[in-house]
Amino acid sequence: MMQLDSAILPPTKKCWREIIESLSGPKQKELIERFNDQQISAIFGDWFLDARREQLPPSGNWFIWCILAGRGFGKTWAGAHWLIDEHALHGAQSSAIVAATASDLRKNCIEGPSGILNVAPAYFRPIYKASKNIIEWPNNTVTHLYTSEKPSRLRGPNHDRAWCDELSWWRLPQDVWDMLMFTLRHGQDTRCIVTMTPRPIKVVKDILERTDCVVTCGSTYENKRHLADNFINMIIERYEGTRLGRQELSGEILTDVPGALWNHDGLDLTRVRTSVDELTLVRKVIGVDPSASSSDSASEAGIVLVGKDAGGHGFTLGDFSLRGSPLQWANKVATIYNTFGVNLVVAEKNHGGEMVLQVLKQADEHMVVKLVHASIGKMARAEPIAALYEQGRIHHAGSFPALEDEMCTFVSGEGSESPNRYDALVWAHTELMLGKHRHAGAWGRRRKERLAA
Repeated sequence: MMQLDSAILPPTKKCWREIIESLSGPKQKELIERFNDQQISAIFGDWFLDARREQLPPSGNWFIWCILAGRGFGKTWAGAHWLIDEHALHGAQSSAIVAATASDLRKNCIEGPSGILNVAPAYFRPIYKASKNIIEWPNNTVTHLYTSEKPSRLRGPNHDRAWCDELSWWRLPQDVWDMLMFTLRHGQDTRCIVTMTPRPIKVVKDILERTDCVVTCGSTYENKRHLADNFINMIIERYEGTRLGRQELSGEILTDVPGALWNHDGLDLTRVRTSVDELTLVRKVIGVDPSASSSDSASEAGIVLVGKDAGGHGFTLGDFSLRGSPLQWANKVATIYNTFGVNLVVAEKNHGGEMVLQVLKQADEHMVVKLVHASIGKMARAEPIAALYEQGRIHHAGSFPALEDEMCTFVSGEGSESPNRYDALVWAHTELMLGKHRHAGAWGRRRKERLAA
């Protein structure tokens, strides 16, 4: 490979980078071939040789770079390499990584196949100090690690770069995003990358409307050569052409579904920024839509916790739905029941009958359970609850992406899978907000007596 005469090189690596990234495909390739691998590595880092064009940072003076793409696109790979590059070549001193949960942060952003520890070049491999929630780089710069579960940790720090992973799935996306923006005040070149499969929530829409935001869109299919054949075949067969496929594979931000009882904007309007522990609730109910099997093809068991305050306002407190055997979901219900001081479990018996009661009692014989039978359609059952949401009488204490997507997409007669989380939510709020609670005090006294014993 012919080396380029250093006499005609622009004065900085950054200048070369901007020139190369501004060129179209054929011209870009022609110029790159004039450099040797060492020169390319010096300008971009080793990852540039393997990256697709859409995985490379855009040129120009942007503040936010959003990669909106389907699963398997290589979003995490691009985010990890961008952050490595910023610390190695572009002066980053104190950066931040924010993920939905601690597990997502460790398994995806740090230790996963496309995480920082696996893709960093040997000469610039950092040290991960889990106990301190930091990554230390060889040049003595630092990356601080955060999750959307603890937004208060973002009060105070200063950062110059940030990587937000799967922002649309954060528990309190608006709060955490706002706190993060306040931290990006260190130095003169602060930047932020957001890698996510998008959902139509307000904070995402607001980010995309910013004039200092550059958006890269892509699909799962663009990275086929790095994905298992059976994965590609499976997703094409099951999801291609479906609404879920458009979101999860093509990375589209889907608009609200005509005929659905809820929409994302409406849920955002009534959302509260208060944790379960901070609410003063007089009654709590768990709604359960049971499943009969733990197989991969089986439906999930819908498990949703709700509560009501003294003013008569209802709150959706948690979505604990899971795919598991009857005993597994029953044990989960029992754990929630005792952890949160729940008054009643409402479970649908249409497809399990008395088995539903038996398996719940097996998990906790003292659990107070009410079985209900669905005699009308899902949307008819949900309409009174949707009306309470519209009136501002039911709120979400946090964000529950999977549950909210079911609420905003289910239309009677469409789709092949039952919305189990949706059903569990409706059963719980129907009991909590519309039921007759003459025995609530007796349940409370019975529970206190059992705990005292």
